[in-house]
Amino acid sequence: MNILIKYQVKQIPGKGLGMIATESIKKGETVLEESVKVSARFGGNDFHSIDFLNRQISMLTLLDREEFLSLNDPEPEGPENKKNERIYVNNTFLDGLYLKGSRMNHSCKPNVMLSSDDTIHAEIVALRNILAGEEILVSYLRSSALETKSERLEKIKNWKFECNCELCSLGDDESNKNDENRIEVRNNLTCIDSFFDDVWRKPSMLPEVVRPLIKSFFTRAEVTLAILCKDLLGESSSALMSTYLKMAELVAFSESEKFKTTLADCHSSNEFMDLARGEAILLGKMFLSNCKTTERELKELHEEFG
Repeated sequence: MNILIKYQVKQIPGKGLGMIATESIKKGETVLEESVKVSARFGGNDFHSIDFLNRQISMLTLLDREEFLSLNDPEPEGPENKKNERIYVNNTFLDGLYLKGSRMNHSCKPNVMLSSDDTIHAEIVALRNILAGEEILVSYLRSSALETKSERLEKIKNWKFECNCELCSLGDDESNKNDENRIEVRNNLTCIDSFFDDVWRKPSMLPEVVRPLIKSFFTRAEVTLAILCKDLLGESSSALMSTYLKMAELVAFSESEKFKTTLADCHSSNEFMDLARGEAILLGKMFLSNCKTTERELKELHEEFG
């Protein structure tokens, strides 16, 4: 797919280089597609080898090596033999280093998302409409984790900068409320997942035990949806999609022959799947894959529980 370049890299006051939109970008539009250029991950696991990293950098084309070396070095006067490592650590998020994507600065409430469904190829998609002249900002953290301010700041230390984004600049009361909402949402989503695990691992669970749990967790999902659409609007589109998927599965359980029960909401499982796919289309290929996974689970649910 040919993507029209709608950004340029330029100096941002107080931030160094950053990425600026040169034209308006629509929500859901792909800003950039890119592949990991170098990775210290060795052997397909979590072991990172600096020797492996140095060999990769030595094999880059002259232009790519120059671009790599031009990325931010947090200690430019540090030992020369550690320079590759410093640049790599300071410019890597997710599973490797993207030369162009590394030019984006961080925000805990970003306007684009970088995602990958194979840890090699990534797409950067607009989470909202971006105006020409606006800085293109990505989260170096996984927004689906819905971390609190203190949790985010602790992780951001790895990149050796202080975050002053919209969320981190909230007053104490607003920040505390934001943290409370994030904790409630992630706890609800975790509990719903645990419920699903229990039912699948213990198919002999009695219907009279499961039915009230379906109702209870569906109510928690509704509360979660309300928080994401109001209090945390724009802060985690991936969590919103995940909530729709969980609601689709809860409804599917309620519609099954074994656990048949009535829920207050009139949406069908398919309607919630349509809502999830609508969000996924605006987020990228990885999220469409998540929807396909849930679709398979719903089919298995129907076969298992009727």
